[in-house]
Amino acid sequence: VPVSAHRVAYLLWIAYLICQAVIGIMENDDLRLIRWVLFFGTLAVAGTIVYRRSDDFPFPPLRQAALILVWSSVVYYVAYLTQGVIGAALLGPYGRFLTQDYIWSGSAYAVLPTLIATPAAVYLIGDRSRGVRFLAWLALGLMMLVAFYYDSRLSWVFLFVLLGISWRRVRLYRLAMAGVMGGLAFVAFRFAIDGRLPFGQRPMATVSTVSFAEENRSDAGRLLHLQAAAEAALADARTLVVGTGFYSHRFVLVPYVKELLRYRLPPQDFVIPGTRDDTAPEVSIIRTQGAAALLIDTGLVGVGLFALNVAMLLRGIVRRRPPAWPAMVAVVTLAVLWLFTNNILDIVMFHLLFMPAGFIDQWAAAEEATRCAGAAG
Repeated sequence: VPVSAHRVAYLLWIAYLICQAVIGIMENDDLRLIRWVLFFGTLAVAGTIVYRRSDDFPFPPLRQAALILVWSSVVYYVAYLTQGVIGAALLGPYGRFLTQDYIWSGSAYAVLPTLIATPAAVYLIGDRSRGVRFLAWLALGLMMLVAFYYDSRLSWVFLFVLLGISWRRVRLYRLAMAGVMGGLAFVAFRFAIDGRLPFGQRPMATVSTVSFAEENRSDAGRLLHLQAAAEAALADARTLVVGTGFYSHRFVLVPYVKELLRYRLPPQDFVIPGTRDDTAPEVSIIRTQGAAALLIDTGLVGVGLFALNVAMLLRGIVRRRPPAWPAMVAVVTLAVLWLFTNNILDIVMFHLLFMPAGFIDQWAAAEEATRCAGAAG
């Protein structure tokens, strides 16, 4: 697929999102939603700049880009762990989860950097500098520690998939050693913080409440929200085709989610005090995952335009076949699947993945340039 076709599809999608953001302002009678008009407008401008002014704003060499990603991820995850430790010290053993509603987002949202930091760290593992290699392993160790501490299954999925694809570069015995050391470090870390070992029941989210539930019921809330979105879309032709306006899902889904909660909510053995409970009668806003929000807010037209962009990006990667193309396909696929677990449509990095001449395209071009330079040398 020519890059120009991808760019046209991307601009159509962004233009459609801007229109839906304007509709959302009118439908919800809330001028504050103008932030979405500004957000998507900024993405359109940024996409034009990186596409047409690449000589003025060049993508850094692959090693430099990887260093930037790894360094920023280390700083970010140290801060993320620190606020969790402080939350646990102030609010009790579950404090790291209670801060998710007020200070930091939940792990399903907060660990998005793992998606691109992992390939960057893998690239730097074989660097000639011992300090850079240490930094790469430090980043991987921090991402494992975050996965342990916040019980983040998404983090483990990303790490296993991306490291599994890169097993030749990482070497399995080194990875196994890092996993063992990371696990032992977490046990010591958890015991030092609250005097408890990290074993036993796992706190999970069920319909915006944090509870202890059986493993096979842990995703009941997410599945319920998807069912509610499908029922709401099928109940109204306009919602199904063109949507109700950006951010309208917060109100549209309320009656459908509450009706399903009445019959489908799994029994909860324990709910952490202070967590949000969507079963409460006074709840008038529902926050859901990105897939459900995209369907309700933009309809099948918006979903289709997004799918078209993803398909063009993936086809371009497979056709170019840069050395790390399996990792690129994995990153794009995992980013799309992430929408079924959390609403990450407001994260700029998510959009940079799919933008023409964005992160994935530039990564592929840098890989090709490195391969050509090696062949010439």
